[in-house]
Amino acid sequence: MPSRTSLLTAAVVILLVAVIALAGHDWTEDSSETGIVSVSPEHSSDGAQRAAAAISSAIGSEAMFQPTARRQVVRRIAHPAVEQKMQAEYARAYDALGPRIGLDKDGRPPSSTTFVARTMPAGTTLQDYSADDAVVRVWANGILDLAGPGPEAAAEEMTQSWFTMTLTLRWHGDRWRLIDSDQTSGPEPDDTDAHHQFGHPPPL
Repeated sequence: MPSRTSLLTAAVVILLVAVIALAGHDWTEDSSETGIVSVSPEHSSDGAQRAAAAISSAIGSEAMFQPTARRQVVRRIAHPAVEQKMQAEYARAYDALGPRIGLDKDGRPPSSTTFVARTMPAGTTLQDYSADDAVVRVWANGILDLAGPGPEAAAEEMTQSWFTMTLTLRWHGDRWRLIDSDQTSGPEPDDTDAHHQFGHPPPL
């Protein structure tokens, strides 16, 4: 059985590297079921950082492992030109990963456990900005775990990973849309350089 660390590493890779292009979410709409954080659209550098932080949270949530919820998330964040391709890419990635973690085909954990998947932005920095384009780096902590009293949850302790996402955003219509993303590991919280690179994330 793969270790929880290896599963988390695979999850981070699939969550972030499998993203080919994402776009356009109605940030004024809040949906706890789909893992999307409500953010008011703001055509500014601060707005771009808020959008980047919210996007990173949404694509690292439990909802992405649930086929119906995942389709809703992708429908809201994908540009129409790439939505069908993104639906297929995400379906392949998450449908393959879910059973390795212990989820069923609908993304549900064993009855005695609760599945936890979180991407929590710890800081953002603006790398580039113009009137309609922005490149934002998001420093985040990712968690993947089965929690609860059942034997599946007790077998492994919760693990976490620190990583940095670089999100390329473009303003279109009335919101920031993600058109590209990349991911690298680290820095760790005890790396003093991390506190110089990133401030606290803008409030969502």
